[in-house]
Amino acid sequence: MTVYREVSELPRCGSCGKLLTVGGIEQERLGHVIWFCSDQCIRVFDSYKVPKYGADAIWPESLKR
Repeated sequence: MTVYREVSELPRCGSCGKLLTVGGIEQERLGHVIWFCSDQCIRVFDSYKVPKYGADAIWPESLKR
């Protein structure tokens, strides 16, 4: 029997916010393990979001549970 997760339980990319239904890349940033959808989003997060927003760059929906 296949168990499906609710959409509200799925992680989102830590950079672009895309819903990650399958896969994803886990990376540790700012003391948290964050989900990303691609290497490009990791680069954007590191080069733009963190310098501009600091710790506020992390979305609760992108943290690994």
